[in-house]
Amino acid sequence: MLTRAHDAVLALLTPELTWVGERSPELPGTPRRADLVWEVVTAQGNPGLLHIELQTEPDTTMGLRIAEYMIQLYRRDGLPVRSIVVYLRPTERLPDSPFVIRWDGQQCSLSPST
Repeated sequence: MLTRAHDAVLALLTPELTWVGERSPELPGTPRRADLVWEVVTAQGNPGLLHIELQTEPDTTMGLRIAEYMIQLYRRDGLPVRSIVVYLRPTERLPDSPFVIRWDGQQCSLSPST
C-alpha cells in the first residue's frame, strides 16, 4: 500500500519532501576488519570497546569507515565504542565522524591522534 501511495504518505509524514523514485531496500554487507578492538572499562566501571585504527596516509573516507566500524561493533557487542585513529605520519586535515554515540556523558566519535 505504501509503495502505491507514496505522494499521500509523504504529504502525511513529511510534506516538505517530494517523491522522486524508489531505490533498492537491500543494504550492502561489506566485510570489514578493524586494526585493534579492546574491551575496556571507564573509571566509573562502565564497560565498552576501544577501537584503534592505524593510518599512514590521510583517507577522505576515514570518517565514514570509522562510522561503519563503530556501528558494526556496537551491533555485534552492544557496548559503547570509542574509536581512535592514529596517524603514523603528520597530516594537516583530520576527518570528522558522521556517527556519534554517548558513553559516560561523553561523546564517542573519531578522536584523531598524530
